[in-house]
Amino acid sequence: MNTEEFVEVIKVVTEQCAQATIGSLLVVPGRKPDGTKLALSQWYNSLGDIEKDNVNKIIKEATAQTTFSFLCVLDGVTAIEDGESKGALELTYIASDGSRLLLNNPNNEHLHDVFNS
Repeated sequence: MNTEEFVEVIKVVTEQCAQATIGSLLVVPGRKPDGTKLALSQWYNSLGDIEKDNVNKIIKEATAQTTFSFLCVLDGVTAIEDGESKGALELTYIASDGSRLLLNNPNNEHLHDVFNS
């Protein structure tokens, strides 16, 4: 796996999360769902097709923005520590043969840039 392959997998996960959120608005999962979730589902299901489509687009945008922001943290371009002295996060893929690849190598294209390409 390389950086591009990793980001493609993350894109799939992001889309699956958006679809799961939309699905839980259509039909609230669980035996005793939370009252807030029920109310949101009732509201969503009362919308017309155009309004539902707009809500779905918002959900997809929000999940993509969340993923992008998280990748910015992994890339070190969004600070998670106060002060001047900061550490670094390293995301390493370890293959079945034991080889290692630093996926968020600061000398390569950033994960968040690959995500947006």
